[in-house]
Amino acid sequence: MKRAQENPGIGALSNRVGEFIEYWGFKKIHGAIWTHLYLSPVPLTASHLISRLGVSKALISLTLKDLIEHRLIVQTEDGTRKKNKTYSANPDVFGVIRNILSKREAGLVANILEECEKLGQKTPDDPDLAGVDPERLENLADMTRTANAALRVLLSPPGISTDLLRFLFLRK
Repeated sequence: MKRAQENPGIGALSNRVGEFIEYWGFKKIHGAIWTHLYLSPVPLTASHLISRLGVSKALISLTLKDLIEHRLIVQTEDGTRKKNKTYSANPDVFGVIRNILSKREAGLVANILEECEKLGQKTPDDPDLAGVDPERLENLADMTRTANAALRVLLSPPGISTDLLRFLFLRK
């Protein structure tokens, strides 16, 4: 990603956040834009982001749409013209994490558990169980139930889950 008129310090940081968020299934640009918006004392326009990051208007536009959809950022209007829309990071980072976990990971875990349970209900002579160790299948189902329970805790009402997330991720 070409860096234009960007402060070198924030450039390196936004690059690292981009790498981290890429690990979670987003694109590096999502993390770079989010970092700029999160650290900015004022909302930024798409033009500011294009200038700071040295990327195309199309890339900024698509990425802003994705970030809004995932509630990572919010859009405001500074005036009546479309180009005056500004963006800022959603200050409720833990709420954002809960939202993403509920939209993506919770569904994935539920699907895995459903398939484990379907397979576990088959009789030992069923061809679908050929080459499957029933004990390991049950262990996989147990691991998935544990992951599901952990997700339910993280997705519990904001006070509880936010306190837990803070404890897990912000302890020093």
